[in-house]
Amino acid sequence: AVLLPARGSGNSTWISAGLSTSIMVRLNQYNAWCNMGLKRKSVEWLIKRKLKSILSLMDVMDISNKVYEKTRNSLNKSLVALSSGKNIDTLRGVEGAAAKEWFAFLGAILHKKWQFKGRNRRPPRDPVNALLSLTYTLLFSEIRKEVHSRGVDPCLGFLHTPYPGRES
Repeated sequence: AVLLPARGSGNSTWISAGLSTSIMVRLNQYNAWCNMGLKRKSVEWLIKRKLKSILSLMDVMDISNKVYEKTRNSLNKSLVALSSGKNIDTLRGVEGAAAKEWFAFLGAILHKKWQFKGRNRRPPRDPVNALLSLTYTLLFSEIRKEVHSRGVDPCLGFLHTPYPGRES
């Protein structure tokens, strides 16, 4: 179970059976984390899946304009750039640029009444960003649940550097 803090302040609380039975899984996770080549390939795979999912979503949209084409082209270039990214920082940069393009596209296609000009948070300044923040919070809880159920340590991620008090 996850207990979320009121009004976004404070930390969430996780109530579970614990990780004591999964030490071998976590040791393997740590060994993989120490292997820079494997870690880089994992991050590339993850970002590639994210970008391909966005492109698939765009495929089903009934839109055909310059902004749509510009965004598709930019995301496809990002996919190509992932293969030549030498390190994880470079891959994160590609992901960040692609996210900026995606949110600019959403800002261009959403009705002006939603006041969406791009991603912002803490606090979200428009209804779309409020929904995005809520969705990300709920999705994060689901992902965290799956990570724990598999015995993996959520604080030792490949995409983001471990930081005290934060899942990576």
